[in-house]
Amino acid sequence: MAFCSLCEGMTLPRLVELAKRDFRAGFFSNKDYYHHHASFQELEICAATKKCPLCQVIVDSFENAMHDPLKPTWPVPAVSKAAATADAGLPVTSATPSTPSIPTNNKPAGATMRDVARQLTYSDVRIALRARHVATGAFINSVEMFDLLGVRLGDRLELGDPLRVPDLMLVLRVPGTTAIDYPSLQKSLPMIEGYKIGCATVDNDLASAGNFGMARSWLEDCRHSHDQTTCSTTAYTGSPPRLPTRVIDVSSIPPRIVHAVNVHAGTPEQGCADYVALSHCWGGPIKILLTSKTMDAYSKALPSNKELPANFRDAMAVTRALGISYLWVDSLCIIQDSVDDWQSESRVMGAVYSRATVSLLAMASPASGHGILKKTPKQSVPHCVVPFASDNGPITLQVETIFQNSENLRQLAETAPLSERGWCMQELVFASRILFYGRDQIYWFCPQGGYKSTEAMPDGILFPHDKYPSISSFYYAQDQSNSSREDDSATVERILTDFYHFIESYAQRRLTFGTDKFPAVSSFAQNVHCALGRHSSGFDYMAGVWSGDFRRGLLFCPQRMHAPHVIQANEKDGKYRAPSWSWAVTDSPIMFLAAQTPLTSLPSPLNLQLVSWGSVLRDPKNPFGPVDDAHMVVKGRTCTLRRSAKHFIGAYTWDKDEELGSAWFDNQPHVEGTNDLVDTTNGNCIVFDGGEDTFMCTYYAPGDSTGTKANVSPDIKNSDKQEYKILMVDLGQQDEEKEDAEDDEDDEFGDDDDWDMTERLIHCLILRHIPSPSTNNVYERVGYLILEWKNRKRVDSWKEETLKLV
Repeated sequence: MAFCSLCEGMTLPRLVELAKRDFRAGFFSNKDYYHHHASFQELEICAATKKCPLCQVIVDSFENAMHDPLKPTWPVPAVSKAAATADAGLPVTSATPSTPSIPTNNKPAGATMRDVARQLTYSDVRIALRARHVATGAFINSVEMFDLLGVRLGDRLELGDPLRVPDLMLVLRVPGTTAIDYPSLQKSLPMIEGYKIGCATVDNDLASAGNFGMARSWLEDCRHSHDQTTCSTTAYTGSPPRLPTRVIDVSSIPPRIVHAVNVHAGTPEQGCADYVALSHCWGGPIKILLTSKTMDAYSKALPSNKELPANFRDAMAVTRALGISYLWVDSLCIIQDSVDDWQSESRVMGAVYSRATVSLLAMASPASGHGILKKTPKQSVPHCVVPFASDNGPITLQVETIFQNSENLRQLAETAPLSERGWCMQELVFASRILFYGRDQIYWFCPQGGYKSTEAMPDGILFPHDKYPSISSFYYAQDQSNSSREDDSATVERILTDFYHFIESYAQRRLTFGTDKFPAVSSFAQNVHCALGRHSSGFDYMAGVWSGDFRRGLLFCPQRMHAPHVIQANEKDGKYRAPSWSWAVTDSPIMFLAAQTPLTSLPSPLNLQLVSWGSVLRDPKNPFGPVDDAHMVVKGRTCTLRRSAKHFIGAYTWDKDEELGSAWFDNQPHVEGTNDLVDTTNGNCIVFDGGEDTFMCTYYAPGDSTGTKANVSPDIKNSDKQEYKILMVDLGQQDEEKEDAEDDEDDEFGDDDDWDMTERLIHCLILRHIPSPSTNNVYERVGYLILEWKNRKRVDSWKEETLKLV
């Protein structure tokens, strides 16, 4: 197949030179690009008459994509029958053929990119090198690899223009780079002026010898080339890791459960050996479980491969391929019908993953029966092989369409089934060496080597970076016996910030049993406690809240409009979960809004004070685990809050200056006197003045009109019967308070240099009274409220009370 003169003239040194002149990720240069055909029509003619393969790939890419003027990137492909079948976990009868264009039965309905491209007034074809691994806005100095050809037609029109055509991205792959070890793979990628050109070809059979060999090479490279005190939590002991209580011996025929004490019995390494820890989604009930009844049988032999869930079979295969004899799987290594064993093992869950030689994360498997080692049918996309000219002879690359939903590890970390499971959050954080299995390829992480993929992509935005570094050095409890305290308030603040970010991410995930909310992060909390203890004292764990930073811990709010409390009667197991003031009380996403008050500064004397607290631990040996009850006694400033009986939908009809703040009620409120819920879908709960020591709030949903020209500001006399209490929690630091008060006397907004919105908000809780036979000061949290700084002087007159929060 002959290439046209324009494609032949598009040499790699020329493309690299153009990129060096003007490269910015996410942007297309206005002048430094390769001038291809003068119009899209000429491109079509070349593909049709001269049969140029690369021109044909570009035309086919436009032909087989649906046009959407509102999407800034190339659309996702149509899902083929084979791919849909594979996603469902069903056998694929035949592989999808690799052809230069998508089969006609996958052609999208409606206008295609090609249809719209033909209508463009200016459609000259512009081509430039792009890089997937760098963030939008990055310059050439951040680029290690050029793995894309960007194709633009003329000057791109504005978003929403009916003729807007987004840039087409074609991925550059080096043929024949699958099934080799990682160091050889890296060396096989061509280089031009210090830049790698093209990524490796992906072997979509995850059980292939090549993928197993790649996984082994990652592990061996880490063991032999990296500082093992960084990549292994047991390197300093000079022996293999201490095994969990029970593991599966995969070298045995048939595999069986063994007790750690029986491994290398009578030797210095008794109970120690390399092992793999599996992290996976149960996806519902599992029939093959370790119980008190199956213990004896499973100690002799596990059920046959046909009976075992696919995830377990595949995890055993990976473990053997790595040359490791032992595998830990939660459902087969924890006695599932023993509360005592479950509590004992859950306390050391962090150590199970931190000590593992490798942690195996089944990212794309939604259930135990789905399997890990899939062979994904290769998507049929326009492609061709191009011998690009270079100074040292031709460099052969496969050029093919790549879509915005192409798999990468960052995408898996955000949307894969395993990323939605609550228990797996701390498993990911604790793991030192990690082997990730996606749907299309495998990935690797170790602390010194960073992230790797079988595509050989450089580290960057295609990988997640959320290992909470300020706590990482304290993950591994084995290495803390000789720790000494180093007073460092800045480090304490970084540790706490990492903790709150972790909880915000954790709150996005699901748990089968809501009462596992604390157990599923108990190992993480335990290690945070150890980390804090190295730098400070006074940090007790109070049902998810740290006593030394309790104000910030109390000030979580719904990420959306509400975060409904889950009451004990609604729990699947009927057990108590958490007090109303803990983030664990809800299954909805939450976020911590309170400004960070530096621990080196004196807090405002008006800030909430912790008088005492108490909890009833379900497991007396685990202060970070589930609780059967919890409360705290606090002393602080309070005032009254009422909610308007009338809620507004429409245009603003009040003076914006009347607004004093915003409120979030955890539970969606009812229309008083009815079972109907107030429609708060698109609304805000605005706080107004309600009179002396009282505030009024009302829900307001934007709209075109209120239906009346009359002023509809909230009527303080028309409120719900339910009265709430505002409890002021945080005003910030003492010096800031004085300075801001002085600034307010001189300037309504303060000096420009002094203005900081986070320091000028008054953070409060909304409380509701709970009748109690023994005392009248018992309250539960029902919401979160922020007042603007202009209310600061009113706080001085609020009533000081001591309250018990439950």
